[in-house]
Amino acid sequence: MGKTTVYAWALLLLLLTAPITVALAQMTAPSANGEEVVGTVVQVDAAKGDLTIQKKDNTSASFRIDSGTAITVDGKAAKLAELKTGHQVTLSMDGLKVLSIKATSSTPG
Repeated sequence: MGKTTVYAWALLLLLLTAPITVALAQMTAPSANGEEVVGTVVQVDAAKGDLTIQKKDNTSASFRIDSGTAITVDGKAAKLAELKTGHQVTLSMDGLKVLSIKATSSTPG
């Protein structure tokens, strides 16, 4: 096989796998600009600033929470450490950045 053939196969392989890579990246991204993510708290690591939720579609998603994220629990200002497993949450997003978290300690109804 000559160099031209190898380059042609490499280009073909790249063109065939690029759409798959993009699709996988979109599937793992928690949200897009201006959207909300709704789910139930599964795990909180306040020291690391990590929050994991189970979304309504039964998939889990993890988020990095920084000091600029506004957090409320039952309408009152709270810290990340105050979020507990089972809290219902709505995350307001800007791309992959969590702008705010509204949590309720019990399910409505």
